Amino acid sequence: MRNVFSLQIETKVSLAIIGVVVVIFLITIFKSLDNFNKFTERINQYEEIRSKTNP
Repeated sequence: MRNVFSLQIETKVSLAIIGVVVVIFLITIFKSLDNFNKFTERINQYEEIRSKTNP
């Protein structure tokens, strides 16, 4: 019975660690998407300026 109890604790700890890793992964993805959106906005601004200066 004691082995089953310690296994449950280890399982809970493992799931908690996996949950933390998943959350960090998702935060990293959303930050990189935000940076990519900023990058595409900069490219679009550059294209607008370039098209205005070159007829």
